[in-house]
Amino acid sequence: MSEIMLKTLPRHVLRPYGAILAIELGLALKLALASELHGEASYLFFLPAILIASALGGWGPGLVSTALGLALGLYFVTDVGAATASDIINAVTFAVLGIGVSWRGKLLVGFRLSAAASAEEAHARAAHLQSILDSIPEAMVP
Repeated sequence: MSEIMLKTLPRHVLRPYGAILAIELGLALKLALASELHGEASYLFFLPAILIASALGGWGPGLVSTALGLALGLYFVTDVGAATASDIINAVTFAVLGIGVSWRGKLLVGFRLSAAASAEEAHARAAHLQSILDSIPEAMVP
């Protein structure tokens, strides 16, 4: 996409793609360290992606990152059909953490929007008060 097209797209359209990019970065790091990890830490590198995606985009991008991280983490388990109890516990723990982080990201985005609205309202009130104060000399009779 060209830079002009990226600027015209709404942010809510770009946020899921940011979640996918964050997961891809986690996957690249996981693949780079695969020979050292020997199949361990399948989900560890996807947690930062969930944190970033949910903090920037909220609930949806956080859940997208969780689902992608879970799918890729299961892919790196040696044999999904012969998954051990620890593999299942790791997958469930990752899913629960991902959902919890996504929910907190939703709250964070809501607080950020509320703070922006409050700041805008305060700015409007200050501008209104300044306009009143600017008109006082005109209303005075000598």
